[in-house]
Amino acid sequence: SGHFDDRNDNLIEAILAGDTSAASLEMETFHLLDLARCSQKVNGRPGIVAAAAAIGLAQRKSNTFIESDRVERLERLGGVSLLEALAARHLHGADNYKPSDSTAHSAEGVRGVKGAEGVEGAEGAEDADDAVGAGESTELDAGESSSEDGGNGKGPIAWLKAYAAKSKAMAAKVQALGLAGVTAYGIFNTLYYTLAFTVAWYFQKVPEGVGLMGTARVAAKVMGVVWAGSQVTKLLRFGLAIAAAPKVDIFMKWTAEKTGKSYQATFGIVTGGCLLTSLALFGAMIASKAAGG
Repeated sequence: SGHFDDRNDNLIEAILAGDTSAASLEMETFHLLDLARCSQKVNGRPGIVAAAAAIGLAQRKSNTFIESDRVERLERLGGVSLLEALAARHLHGADNYKPSDSTAHSAEGVRGVKGAEGVEGAEGAEDADDAVGAGESTELDAGESSSEDGGNGKGPIAWLKAYAAKSKAMAAKVQALGLAGVTAYGIFNTLYYTLAFTVAWYFQKVPEGVGLMGTARVAAKVMGVVWAGSQVTKLLRFGLAIAAAPKVDIFMKWTAEKTGKSYQATFGIVTGGCLLTSLALFGAMIASKAAGG
């Protein structure tokens, strides 16, 4: 255009040359925060309180984009997180605000939409608990319950609801990380079940003369206890998977490049390998005890 000097072909390179930690470039965000910075104060407080968040869809330097199936999950997860942050923000003067009936009805409508989004996000989830908004909706229900936990939201039922809600929210975050997140969670699941079953099986007494089938039945009971323990430690594994997902993604891409396999095929090989390794180990331990080892 003849009206603007828009020579920005080397803009990204110039930014990285000056600040190698730069991670995003948001023009609208800059203007929003600048407006807040220069806004006039009211009674000693900022006239505008501004914040911003973004989801990464493209790598501008390499001009690569994330998979399309991840976009909706990230938008949903980011949107719910932003609404929660806004709801938790206490605004100056809010204590004196008296909502009208229409405003109250609108708030109920927003809550209903949020719950509906959670149910939609839960469809098709594996190993439980992949809802994005459902978890947070359940958490609201837990805080508002009255008949089941004495009305204070602190009873065991409220705690279980809150734990389930947190698990669903964490599962949604793992799912939003794509195959790398699922793979990371599978790896930590494998480590947990292998270690927990090995320790429990070591101390488990098996009656003599019950044979392989009898030993297998005892092993099934032990695995039930191990599974119950997995529900208690689920949040820890979700957290570890979220932290490890970027490294797992790098490893999977490197493996795919070296082997000539697709990223999806690498995912299948890694997860299948974890499953087969665990089954082989469990089978060997059961057979050993059945033989009197």
